[in-house]
Amino acid sequence: MKIASDKYRTMELAKKLGIKIPKTFDENETIGNFPVVIKGLKESGRIRYVNSFKELPKFKTDDSIVQEYIPGEGYGFFALFNKGGVRATFMHKRVREYPITGGLSTVAESIYDPKLKVLGLKLLESLNWHGVAMVEFKKDFRDGEFKLMEINPKFWGSLDLAIASGVDFPYLAVKMAEDGDVEPVFEYKTGIKFRWPFPDDLLHLLANPASAKPFFTDFFDRNTKHNIWLSDIKPNLFQVREASLTIISCIKNGNPKYPHGKPELNFMIFDLHIHSKYSFDSILEPKKIIKVAKKRGLDGVAITDHNTIKGGLEAKKINGDPNFLVIVGSEISTEIGDIIGLFLNEEIKSRNSMEVIKEIKEQGGLVVLPHPYRGHKLNEELIEKIDAIEVFNARSSKIENEKSAKLAERYGKPAVAGSDAHFSSEIGSGKTIISSKKEVKKDVLNEIIRLERYQSPSYLQSLSQIIKSIKMEEYRKIPIQVIPFVTKLIRQR
Repeated sequence: MKIASDKYRTMELAKKLGIKIPKTFDENETIGNFPVVIKGLKESGRIRYVNSFKELPKFKTDDSIVQEYIPGEGYGFFALFNKGGVRATFMHKRVREYPITGGLSTVAESIYDPKLKVLGLKLLESLNWHGVAMVEFKKDFRDGEFKLMEINPKFWGSLDLAIASGVDFPYLAVKMAEDGDVEPVFEYKTGIKFRWPFPDDLLHLLANPASAKPFFTDFFDRNTKHNIWLSDIKPNLFQVREASLTIISCIKNGNPKYPHGKPELNFMIFDLHIHSKYSFDSILEPKKIIKVAKKRGLDGVAITDHNTIKGGLEAKKINGDPNFLVIVGSEISTEIGDIIGLFLNEEIKSRNSMEVIKEIKEQGGLVVLPHPYRGHKLNEELIEKIDAIEVFNARSSKIENEKSAKLAERYGKPAVAGSDAHFSSEIGSGKTIISSKKEVKKDVLNEIIRLERYQSPSYLQSLSQIIKSIKMEEYRKIPIQVIPFVTKLIRQR
């Protein structure tokens, strides 16, 4: 219990067990990179984010642990142990939280992750644990690894979700206390969401207005449970009152959006392959692309319409946000397949692959080979001249993307990701994350730290072909294209 309740001792144990932790700084002078997090050593300790040596003297570091800030999603492993033996397990992922920089779950979803389970069990078994505990991790999107945050050696705030998913920890704990043991419970429903509207999720909404749509639609989602009970509404009315007082207090005390400070991160997230209405198979307005991309947390997009830079130019013109970057690009058709040019100023006139590459580079642009194993005739000369390879395209198959990754590795080319979005729902399904905000063009090649990827529904590709036939006035093709669209849509649903 003493180890679990002390963050420093918890981290020391994790290191011995080979469990990854945030970089920890015993002396302020040893801090290599900012931002850092100052946490109280005890389980419920205070939290502050610090972005520079200049800010450090403002905060006390006595009885605290100073660690690097881990960007990523919060995960929890929950368990009940009986004298060192596990009796029940559960896992969840935070969907929304407050503060938005990292805090209590306002919406969480039940999941199963074998790697998370192994890490949680390893830690608690080493302590010969008895009773309930939560082991909190963050999945660092820079390397995809789980990093330990802390052990919560008691019942946790998101307990409702475990119960709703089929693991009733309070009942099991009482049963074990009365009978000496319980039958193990290791199976539960995944994909169940639970939300705590007042004040938690309401505070998240105020701090992040972009979450307004899911905030309201979650009320109508059958898989999203909540703690509002019409049959016993008085506690909820009290919660509304408390929510109002909490919000007023947050506003009075300064910054309700970032009550613990705002970590200033030195990375940017891009979707480097998006199509607008200027492509023959898309109807996306450039303005809509920017709006959706911002809502999804992107710092910039590359608009790469087929054989034209019109979409990129229009988006760049209407973008009034200096903190959001629009990269003008184009996906050019050639005799060997498509080639993407990024950071363009003028239209690419040639349709010969080598001439296209030459034109892109003469403009100071970057040459990207998109979806190499979909519609390409690859050759050594081509691959040697390109700057980067798209190793994940959200519209390509898993096998095609895996082969693309191997191709980039074989030739030592930088790997990028793109959604190949033709519809707003696809924007951000392929993300390229770079570690700097100084020279984006250079960093796209040299400072890529991680790719994030989510496959697009296959029926959207069929819908793109229908749009293409309409825009090209090839109406005879539409009846044939409708069949695969409907078939894929039914399968997806």
